[in-house]
Amino acid sequence: MSHVRMDAGSDKKGFTLVELLVVIGIFGLIIGIAAKTFSIILTQSSQQAKTADSQIEGIIGLELLRADIEQAGMGLPWTFPFRDGSGSLVTVSYTETGSTYPSGPKSSVSPSTFSDDNSATVKPPNAPRAILVGHSAGLNASDILVLKGANLGRSDASQRWSYVASDAPSTPKAWGVEDLKDNEKVIVLKPNSTGSEARQLVMLASSPYYYTTYKKTSFPSSFAPPPVPAPGKDYYLIYGIAPADTASLSMPYNRADYFISNANVPRFCAPNTGVLEKGIINHGGGITLLPLLDCVADMKVVFRADLNDDGVPECTTDTLRNCSTTNVLTAEETRKIKEVAVFILTHEGQMDRDYTFPTQKVSYVPGDAYYGVHVEPFDLASITNWQKYRWKLYRFTVRPKNLGS
Repeated sequence: MSHVRMDAGSDKKGFTLVELLVVIGIFGLIIGIAAKTFSIILTQSSQQAKTADSQIEGIIGLELLRADIEQAGMGLPWTFPFRDGSGSLVTVSYTETGSTYPSGPKSSVSPSTFSDDNSATVKPPNAPRAILVGHSAGLNASDILVLKGANLGRSDASQRWSYVASDAPSTPKAWGVEDLKDNEKVIVLKPNSTGSEARQLVMLASSPYYYTTYKKTSFPSSFAPPPVPAPGKDYYLIYGIAPADTASLSMPYNRADYFISNANVPRFCAPNTGVLEKGIINHGGGITLLPLLDCVADMKVVFRADLNDDGVPECTTDTLRNCSTTNVLTAEETRKIKEVAVFILTHEGQMDRDYTFPTQKVSYVPGDAYYGVHVEPFDLASITNWQKYRWKLYRFTVRPKNLGS
């Protein structure tokens, strides 16, 4: 049998220090490249997630604004009676708001600027205007959009309506779903009258004057249509305004102001941008804020109206002034608005140091004119590191459905 003999002095191979350092260096390089790649992927993923959030938020928030513009004027009184049925003089007294904006618009602008109550400048029989604008009155010289109508509140009551007929004055129409509930605050309109009495608000000679509490089986006779000779029938419209726990109504409708607020702005938003808010004017005072869209730099609003009733909008204005006389539109003239164009500038996602936005001035429309009205481009120079944000322009046109007869 043969034997293999291992000499004690035979060589034993291993890693030298140089080889070990080379391996560590290569391994470190691979880890560094992987970490950098992971960091890039993580940053892009975060940016894409923020962008997706911004897009979803934009769709939801701006759809609420679009719907409110469409419904502006719903249930809004056109005229007020001066005398009751007995001929007694009725004093029309209501107050829209004495509040101040929580934050955002220029300090010199007050919500009362857009009020149509019984002030020294606006008195009945002038009806409230369904749409108003504070031109360049907000943050970054943005516009403030003011809408008025029964269904612009936040409560369920403000989304409901019914009617009561002269042959059953104590029992309003029940739809079977989303009906008005007992004790909710409602107003009543006469829809069938014309001329100076068109859509007249039903009022009493004593408090509460222009509203009542809803009763589904015992509606107040003073707010219901009187009997008419057979076979005729008369109808009054009932619009919900506020929930049952509201002490009293301060105005016979609801009002919502849309403006850019610089309070509670998310940290990922660019400096000098804000939050587009829906500010609901509360009955009794104060404003309830509903945020619609983050990181907003500017909002512009332009209107088109058919003031001569020829079926073709001929007046385009961004200040709600008559194109012929330059006077502020009356309540009757605002009911002739056919289109409302809204331009909103915001950015998607957060700051991206690897991105460069291509232009400092963002044009809202080609040639900076919308049907002949100049729409000033927004200059991003007032925003720190504006180049590192992905700016997005939202533009939409709405045709109001509840302004005309």
